[in-house]
Amino acid sequence: MSGLNRKKEHLYIFPEDNAYKDMVQCFENECAQIRCLKPFNGYIGKLKEKIGRNVDLPRLNEYSFILILIDYDNKMTNYDSEYPICQKTTVINQVKNLLQDRVKQENIFVMGIEFKESENLKKFFNASFEEIGQILFNDLKNNKTDNWSNEHLQRNINELKKMKEVGICKFLGI
Repeated sequence: MSGLNRKKEHLYIFPEDNAYKDMVQCFENECAQIRCLKPFNGYIGKLKEKIGRNVDLPRLNEYSFILILIDYDNKMTNYDSEYPICQKTTVINQVKNLLQDRVKQENIFVMGIEFKESENLKKFFNASFEEIGQILFNDLKNNKTDNWSNEHLQRNINELKKMKEVGICKFLGI
């Protein structure tokens, strides 16, 4: 894998946990312009906190795209003292707002697994997370969404369309 060129379009992936990191490993292996960051483990509020304090963040610029991977389990959770109880969608909007000075809003994408957690996706595909990532990557590479059109991933179809509209799939070679 060669180095990421920050003077060209590039994608940083913020995974919620190691399962997502494992799933996108093949994306990073296949494209030098993708970097998967350390998982923020547990909940989107931790990512919000890191961004707010500028901790463990890459240098972002006008060529940066961000993909946040989360479980859409819609659990009401205590994220932090400022926003004691809120849904993930609220915190996602807060994360986008924190990034607005560094990345264009249309360059921030959020995808994830519907209903429960990533283990359900593993059961659905009867495959490891790495294998699921390769299946999904191959779909994108072949301009298909067949394996994305299931109850666990279908909410991502619109986000995939947005990614194609801004040209992210093109510069990634998928």
